Amino acid sequence: MFYHFPGIDWPTPYGVMLAIACVAAWWLARHRASPRGLDPSHVDFALPLAFVGGVCAARVLVAIVPEERLLAGTALLAEERARLPALAMAGLLVLFLYCRVAGQSFRRLADAFAPAALLWVAILRIGCFLAGCCFGDLAATVARLDAVADARLRLQVQTLPALFTAGMPWAVRFPADSFVYRQHLALGLIDSDATASLPVHPVQLYESAAALLLCFALLRRRAASRRPGTEALTAFAGYAAIAFALQFLRADNALLLGPLTGNQLIYLGWLAAVPLLAALPPKSRTG
Repeated sequence: MFYHFPGIDWPTPYGVMLAIACVAAWWLARHRASPRGLDPSHVDFALPLAFVGGVCAARVLVAIVPEERLLAGTALLAEERARLPALAMAGLLVLFLYCRVAGQSFRRLADAFAPAALLWVAILRIGCFLAGCCFGDLAATVARLDAVADARLRLQVQTLPALFTAGMPWAVRFPADSFVYRQHLALGLIDSDATASLPVHPVQLYESAAALLLCFALLRRRAASRRPGTEALTAFAGYAAIAFALQFLRADNALLLGPLTGNQLIYLGWLAAVPLLAALPPKSRTG
């Protein structure tokens, strides 16, 4: 993968994709503000506040609840990283507070941001693919996996083996010292002289494509056919369903409850909250 541009350490390809994602999301949200009766300048103020607030809150959560990419008592691959669900929830809270202070409709501003947030995720996940983070399950049958004593670890790195026993032409191998390479090496799935990891699902690209399709679906819907807040709830529920399903194909998150990761439990909470939020009368909602 492309962790660095040739000859330079900074900026990284991931950082470039993050910057492109932020600019694209800002442009799309600003473009959608006026048709919803909002001054586009509110996007200029609210977007950076929501992003910075979300990142700070997510980092605090990581510090309180550290996570390891591998279980069984090993600290290898332990990493502090801002979780996307935490970032999203904190960002929504900051957006809510901004609307209270600025006297704006939270539902309308959230609608303006909804497809933009999906576009942001779609571009960011390409950066994740380039960086080798958020990597996927094994995409082929691996005999050595049977030698892994911890059943939870086996399930973590290949949750649905029956579906992918013959390998896949679009599976990818990450180079030496990448996150997935280090995981496979720690589990004894590859030898120390291996030049790349075993083939894994490019789950980052799966999520990118799914988020982009959902973004386009929202953009094609007629504004007159929906009440304020509908687009935001649709994006919220749609992304939660996508992310929940794709977590079964991710190998970087530790299992918390059976085959479910902590992120999946959060996404289930999102999905449970959507019908409750949708049932609230307009006057009970902010904006």
